[in-house]
Formats: sequence, structure tokens, C-alpha cells
Amino acid sequence: MNYLHAGYGKAASSFLQKHYFTEDNGFLNLSRYPEWDSYLQDGLTTAHSLYFPTKSRPQLPDNAGSRSLMIGASDEIFLSDGVDYRIKLERWKEMFPESKVLIITRNQLDIVFSGYRTWIRDGYFRSLESYIREMIWDMQASTLGWLFFDRAYEITKEYFDEVHMFPYERISNFKSFLNEINEFFGVDVQLKNDSVNISSNDTVVKVLRILNYFLRYGKGRPYMTLLPSYMHGPTRFKSNNVPGKVPSPRFRKVVNKLAVRVGSRFPSKVSGREEFFNKYERLFEDIFGESNRRVESLLGEDLGKYGYVGTTAKTTVVD
Repeated sequence: MNYLHAGYGKAASSFLQKHYFTEDNGFLNLSRYPEWDSYLQDGLTTAHSLYFPTKSRPQLPDNAGSRSLMIGASDEIFLSDGVDYRIKLERWKEMFPESKVLIITRNQLDIVFSGYRTWIRDGYFRSLESYIREMIWDMQASTLGWLFFDRAYEITKEYFDEVHMFPYERISNFKSFLNEINEFFGVDVQLKNDSVNISSNDTVVKVLRILNYFLRYGKGRPYMTLLPSYMHGPTRFKSNNVPGKVPSPRFRKVVNKLAVRVGSRFPSKVSGREEFFNKYERLFEDIFGESNRRVESLLGEDLGKYGYVGTTAKTTVVD
């Protein structure tokens, strides 16, 4: 049996990749191997069909058969940008037809708010209002279009029998969260709840956005700009044999450090996340309410207590 952790980003994906899907725990995560990382990032998940056949599949790592490791991949790119999700699943199924697929959701307001902050770290400089409008305008291919969890579940079930979807918000009870993943994969992994990719405070984000406005890099650069590794992974230039030097990621690091140094001295007294929820909850309910109610029915899960719009009464969401 193989496995696929398909997403979502901002839903414990980094934590699971760093601490859970490791060889010590009985998993071989192909994303950790350069040749496979290139194949997944620049081929299977992003290359259109006319180009994809030129990408030869790498051999499995030498240690794939040395122990009884569950071979697969943990990478949220499967439920993010790139080619259509069905195409990704078809390509994966051709390689690993018997895969267990894990999908961890998170309420859409949290995912979008956290995604905006990631974009700011990557050079985006426009306001949160502009970010929302742009994503709605480009909903066919933007983050918002990927957050219809009912469709993600149903499409995945068309290709694989064993699919488990559950909300990230359960991580507030970490032992139960971990046990649910263990039960699905039939393992007994024990971990501590160590935070990964901790969010900056609101003031740091504001300072960084101001710096981004004057110092353009990453997502702040014009369309078709050659971008550094933090935008498309470390393999794109080698995979495509791009002539010339690879853009340096150092500028981003310097700007981010400067924003943290300045912004951390002036902690924000207002919760940007809370303001965002109050402002956009109705809009998101119009977009995702029906989908979330269908997910409740599909999973037999009360999502209202986790802040999923369009469902029942909410409680405090996980930050």
C-alpha cells in the first residue's frame, strides 16, 4: 500500500512533512529526494500534457525496499496550483494504484488569511481587500477555487478507495489529531506538538507590506519574471535547463528580517484575523456555505464548531 498526503496548505502540512512522514516513522516521502521533488514539482503536478511526457519518471530511491516503508508523497501542491486535480490523480494512480489518500482541511477564512500573509512574505504588497478581489476574479485558478472541500473529497474518491478527510482544527486536541492519522495509515507514530512556521504579528506584516511596496521581489515582480527558488521550488531551473544564473533568495530574507526587527518592537493591539473574519464571513458563506454543508453530510462531521462558514454555531478557531 502506498500513500498520498494531498493537502491542504496551512493545515499542518509542513509539520507532517517534517515530523510525521519520515523514514523513522515508516514512511518514504518521495518529495524529500531531489529527483522526485523535481518530477513532482516540475512535471506531474504542474506540466501540461503536451510537455509532461518528456519528463521521465525517476527510479525509486535505493532504500525503498530495504525496509517495509510505505512509499508515497506528502505535498500540498496536489491541492493547489498546477494542472487540474484530476490529471494529478490520474498520473499518481498510474504509478501507485493502491494509495491511501489523506486530506486535511481548514476553514476557508483561516486558509485565505494565512495565505495572504505567506504572499506578503514572498513579496506581495497589495492590500488584503485587493488580494480577495483578485482571487475572486481568478477563481477558476486561484486559491479560492481549490477550497470546495466536497469536490476535493468526491473527486479523490473517484480514483482511490481509501480517502480520509478531516479538519485541521482538531489539532487543538493533539493526541486525538495524531491518533486519527495513525489509525488511517495503520501505524503508531508518537510526536510532540511542535509548532512549524509560526505566524508573525500584525505589525510585522504591516511593516513587511510597506517594505515590499518599495522593494519589489518575488510576487511583487511583473508577470513572467524569472523567480527565485522560494516561489517554485529549488528544481525548476535545473529541470528546465534555464540559461543564466538562478535568482538569489537573499533579498527576501533580508527584507523579512528587517520587518521582524522593526515590527516586533511594536506589537499590534488589534487582531487582524478577527477583523478579517468579521468583514468577510458573509462573503465566504455565500461562496462556500453549500460546499461546507455537503462536507458535513459526507463526513458526518459537525464543522460549525470549527468556524466553517455556512454551518452551525461557531466557536473560537485555531490560530
